[in-house]
Amino acid sequence: MKTLRMVRPSELKKIMKQREADEIRRKEEAELAALAAQGKKPGKPPAKDKKQADAEEEIIIDESEDPTEELVEVIDEPEHSKQEGTEKVVKLKASCVIDYAAFECTVNKIDYKPTLMYASRTFKFTVKNTSMINLEYNWKIANIQTAILDAGPFSIIPKQGTIAPGCDDNFIVKYSPTEVDSDNVRLLSANIRNLNPAEETEKLFIEVSGVAERPVIHFELPSTDYRERK
Repeated sequence: MKTLRMVRPSELKKIMKQREADEIRRKEEAELAALAAQGKKPGKPPAKDKKQADAEEEIIIDESEDPTEELVEVIDEPEHSKQEGTEKVVKLKASCVIDYAAFECTVNKIDYKPTLMYASRTFKFTVKNTSMINLEYNWKIANIQTAILDAGPFSIIPKQGTIAPGCDDNFIVKYSPTEVDSDNVRLLSANIRNLNPAEETEKLFIEVSGVAERPVIHFELPSTDYRERK
């Protein structure tokens, strides 16, 4: 039996390295057992070179990474015993749906009106799942000039989730500037699994931009519990 779960890239690298080490150890144990059966003494293990020493360095899992990698794990069958005369034939009916993820979204750019500092504006749009399988998404916000993940004054709700086949979901992008900055342009990108690899242009990108304005007078006061103490 096999299971599939999503893990971080660094976590996948560490697990695969551990599996490789376990496989090498099993092979060495099998070779030692074969030599022992033949009455031969095992030779000295070869000295580790620099590459092997570097490969044995511990891999640290980066908790800031998103779980974007698929990991297949094999679950061992439980121990059991067969009882004579209990066999019977059972017909199992199975069905499956095979499709690539597909979507419809009419929005590719959002321009916010001038917004005062510490105020907010929102924009709502819809994404429809036009495929016959679940559409799994994970939104990321990056600086459009540097391509570095940097949400700046923008946020999106919900950030990740699943849209059922034939259904749609509403998303709200919020613009909340806290400073007058000329670099208020970002790129929303949806990481969608199981897209058709033959259609490279089928990606969900939305450019968002806004202008922040500084009020004539702005009071920034520390928080107080005055009303609670009255």
